[in-house]
Amino acid sequence: MNYRDPELLDRLAAEYVLGTLHGRARRRFERLMATSPALREQVDAWQDRLAPLADQLTAVTPPGRVWRRLQGRLWGRSAGASAGWLWRGWALTASLLLAVVLVVQWPFPEVPAPQPEVVVSDRIAVLRDEEGAVLWTVHADPVRGQLSMRTPDGVPVEADHVHELWLIPPDQDPVSLGVLPAEGRLQVSMAPRIVELLMRSEALAVSVEPPGGSPTGLPTGPVVLQADLLNT
Repeated sequence: MNYRDPELLDRLAAEYVLGTLHGRARRRFERLMATSPALREQVDAWQDRLAPLADQLTAVTPPGRVWRRLQGRLWGRSAGASAGWLWRGWALTASLLLAVVLVVQWPFPEVPAPQPEVVVSDRIAVLRDEEGAVLWTVHADPVRGQLSMRTPDGVPVEADHVHELWLIPPDQDPVSLGVLPAEGRLQVSMAPRIVELLMRSEALAVSVEPPGGSPTGLPTGPVVLQADLLNT
């Protein structure tokens, strides 16, 4: 059950105010309410909404015969008759309470325990030559599924070769992320499968390939650069 669902939480707030949310469900709701100002506002709103119900009741002075009959039932009859009258009074009270509860739909599902929020970080890598100069920077945005590759000063490449970027997963063969730009910046979209591999990989590599990239789906030329994948 999605505890972030506004409609669900509004119904639960109503049941909490009415007092029909019991046991573990009530305790979980209170824990959730302690961390959510918006949920506390919903509870306050339901309290304000239901409180006027009592104000709508108009006081009525009963005729004298009603009081005489009441006194007769309380004091002028047997204990069994008095008990019967009291039982009917309790039944009437319970019926009124049930009518108020029916204002809100039910049954209400139990509030699930709050789950820790999962934070997905961007991944970056800096590819340098042997002298430490930056050749490419790589920025991956897993949420948007975007991969950005940029070279600050351009990288000279022979006409019959390109540089291809590879993701190095811990438990399978390298996966191509595309051909690196010889100048400027290139942004590409990543498939969900690539994003999933990206989140559990720790390194990138660059190989020299024929124009258009590796024809086999795996590195065919020498691997000339490697870099660690870091979280931002």
